[in-house]
Amino acid sequence: MKWTLVRHCVPHVISSLRSRHEVDIKLLSLKIERKMRIIRFFGQFIDYPTAIAGAVIMGVVVGMINSDHGYWPAFTAAAKQAAYTFLFGGLLIKMLYSLVTNLHSTRFAVIVSTFTISILTITLVYLLHSIKGTPKPFESTLPTIFLAPPGFFALAWKKRKKSAVK
Repeated sequence: MKWTLVRHCVPHVISSLRSRHEVDIKLLSLKIERKMRIIRFFGQFIDYPTAIAGAVIMGVVVGMINSDHGYWPAFTAAAKQAAYTFLFGGLLIKMLYSLVTNLHSTRFAVIVSTFTISILTITLVYLLHSIKGTPKPFESTLPTIFLAPPGFFALAWKKRKKSAVK
């Protein structure tokens, strides 16, 4: 009796597991494809490599600046800076690239795009840190004041030279 039950039930259980597994794989692949579409869509507006690098660097720097106020305030300031740099920094880099490639004179394009994006970035970072939660808003903006203009200049110059070659 037991052997007959096992012999008849096991193939059904195995086929049921196979079909469930195949369904799980299909669902997983659909979820991955959906996420990839979202990433590709936002990739039109955000320069991911620069955004990630900037978020890590600026988040750590701002966290260290605010570390004397305790772990939580430093973490809050660092998280705000990292999130801002990833989202808006990546977006502003794309804007910088657009400006520098669409203006005619190379020097003019690099200077105007660097100045415009730098002023916009510094203003937005100061406003972000002025919102409740950052112990030292001005000091947290200083790295942006000193690092953004030369960084934007280098990226604009590189992009302009690369687009001139094509």
